[in-house]
Amino acid sequence: MPTKHIVDSRLFIRLDLSNSQLINQAFAQNNKNKAHLAQQLLLYDKIIIPTTDFGVVPTLISWFGLNDFKKALSSGTLQFLRRDGMLAYNGGLGIGLIRIEQGTNTNFSWWQETLFERDDTSLEIQLNNNLQTLSKRQHNSLIQKVLENTTHTNFNQKFFMDNIVKESYSDIMKSPSLLEMVKKHGKKRPDGSIDLERLLEVPSNKTRVLQQDGQLTDIADLVLRVAEINMEIAMAAQTENADLFTSQGTDNLLRQKLIRSKVPQKLLNGFLKVLDLTRIPDIRPAVEKGDLTLTEIWKIRHSTKGKKFREWLRKADIKSARDLERKYVEAISQNTLADSLPLRTMRFVITYLVGIIDPSIGIGSSIIDSFFIDNWLKGYSPKLFLDDLQKLVVEKKQKN
Repeated sequence: MPTKHIVDSRLFIRLDLSNSQLINQAFAQNNKNKAHLAQQLLLYDKIIIPTTDFGVVPTLISWFGLNDFKKALSSGTLQFLRRDGMLAYNGGLGIGLIRIEQGTNTNFSWWQETLFERDDTSLEIQLNNNLQTLSKRQHNSLIQKVLENTTHTNFNQKFFMDNIVKESYSDIMKSPSLLEMVKKHGKKRPDGSIDLERLLEVPSNKTRVLQQDGQLTDIADLVLRVAEINMEIAMAAQTENADLFTSQGTDNLLRQKLIRSKVPQKLLNGFLKVLDLTRIPDIRPAVEKGDLTLTEIWKIRHSTKGKKFREWLRKADIKSARDLERKYVEAISQNTLADSLPLRTMRFVITYLVGIIDPSIGIGSSIIDSFFIDNWLKGYSPKLFLDDLQKLVVEKKQKN
């Protein structure tokens, strides 16, 4: 079924074990992130933001203003999906989730407590340290509204091992392009082998998490990003079958899953369809410069024409591209800046697979245990908005 929602990884603030307050502040100060959110407000009824520590909440309040942020919560426009634990590569062990519990001999900084405390406690700590001007009534009301719009990843250990850990290793080893990257960039053992579960890039006494910008500098980063994509798929499928904002290269990753599952070619051929909307007014530069505020975007979003465009987008197909362009232009044209906005191409991928498991199409019952295949065969057909900043490619950093 067409969806009104998106799980947006561009708005996910990846944290490591350094000072997460500084990472959250850097995210808030980058106007490109606010501009991205503005774009998504015009495309989707509901934007689901993954988070580890609720550090994005003070940022959203600063971008929207308190009143509009409350409206976004009350209307269900913004929701939060809390990831339990931090995705990491543990040296000698491979992909896993890490949590740090505060012991009797450890003293956490407040930003460390927000990583692993329960939701209400993490929120309270974030507000106490970032929004001291709130009255007690505002403070309590805000926590309640955020909690009402928060869900959790609900992966048990077996699901995580089968569909995140093992699936990610298979994705890489059975994808020609990803395997080529492993062979080209991976550190080899004396016998010339590379073991994805025990990469030499991460020593046995070290733990690796992805950098906040999502850039891949070696094979350990690649393994983590593929695992994160599998988490995104699982989160989206379990969150009202939402669309995905994800890394460039995810479309090829999905195709390879189907190929190794021996899905018939007649289904594979039509699985991915690229839809380009050309000559679309680009609101992002105006938001970055402050010429367009989120309050103004909010008004466009709630206009009749803004709602009509989102309704059409849910039913998007290749034939409707020109109509979608017209609807988008009509929605944006309500703003006096519209004529001066630069134009861009908006590209996304529509996925489609037969929404019924039928023995006559030749799919063996053994592959239906795959979370990915099972959901797509049952009719999960998300749109993939591919992130132009995050690519599923290892790029070595240039040395100064």
